Amino acid sequence: MAIDEIERTAMVQQLINTLGEQPANTLMKCILPDGADQVATKADLHALQAATKADLHALQAATKADIRALQAATKADIRALQAATKADIRALEAGTKADIRALEAGTKADIRALGERLRAESKTDFAELTRTVVSQNRTQMFTMAGFMITIWVTVLTTGLS
Repeated sequence: MAIDEIERTAMVQQLINTLGEQPANTLMKCILPDGADQVATKADLHALQAATKADLHALQAATKADIRALQAATKADIRALQAATKADIRALEAGTKADIRALEAGTKADIRALGERLRAESKTDFAELTRTVVSQNRTQMFTMAGFMITIWVTVLTTGLS
């Protein structure tokens, strides 16, 4: 039970009257102003120590559980990331292979088209060349025939005369 300041002052005055001022002051310094119920006992300290240990053990267990959960989540995240990365690589590989096949097919088609165009141009060029050669051969034959006729006529005319 706590005493109020008026009761405390009255007690101090009675102690000074009975013991004297110096011993009364020494005694008052030993007495707690709020009473004995404010002093911690050994039992209070043991209970606090037990509660603190229990709190620390609970905190340690919770921390270990959190760490295990975090490790499990991290491992699961790594496995998921690894699987996703492998899937992405497979998809990229498949896409690249498809692109290469398409490019090869396009290149083969381009080469075939170029070959056909060159064959067509060659046929056109060969036909034109053939016409030109035939025309030149015809011109040469007529020219030679004209010379031969002229020479025969000359030979025949001069030999008959």
